[in-house]
Amino acid sequence: MKFTLPLESRKLSSLLEKAVSREAKLWKAYVPKKPTNQVSLSADSSGLFGSHRDR
Repeated sequence: MKFTLPLESRKLSSLLEKAVSREAKLWKAYVPKKPTNQVSLSADSSGLFGSHRDR
């Protein structure tokens, strides 16, 4: 399909951008916030992350 008018081309571009944006929101993976250093350090020292020190 070929559009000869710039307006039609801009409309198509806008529609495609909106569709891609919607798809990105649907497929966006949930990324939890990083824990604070205190929580992270206590978890590391308890061996929850399989530290190499124990081997």
